[in-house]
Amino acid sequence: MAGRLADEPVRDLFTRFCREIALFSDSMTVVVTPFEVRYSDPQGFQVHVSPYRDLFRVSINPANPCDIRVSGEDGYVSALDLALKSFLDIHALAAGGAEPDPGNGSTTAPSMFRP
Repeated sequence: MAGRLADEPVRDLFTRFCREIALFSDSMTVVVTPFEVRYSDPQGFQVHVSPYRDLFRVSINPANPCDIRVSGEDGYVSALDLALKSFLDIHALAAGGAEPDPGNGSTTAPSMFRP
C-alpha cells in the first residue's frame, strides 16, 4: 500500500505509522482495503490510514472523526500522538478509569467520583 505514495520519505513515514499503530495492542485487527488500512480493537479504538500521492490521511475514531494529513515528520508525530491519546482514552473508559474532558483534552475522574 505504501507504493501508492510518490515521495519516499512519506512512504517511510506511512510504513512507520502503520507499524506503530499495529503495536498498540495484541488484539489490534488490521484490515487492508484497496484504498486504506483500518485498525481497530475490541474496546472501540479505530484508525483509518489512506495513502494519497504526496501524503497520507489519518482518520482517528471515525464515529467522532479527527483527520490529519501527514506529509512530513511534524504531521507524523501529531497523528501518532493523537492516535495514542485516543487509544488510551478509550481503554481507560473501558477499564472504568478516567473519562476524557471535552474542554481541553485532559482526563478527569470517572463521573461517579465527581462531586
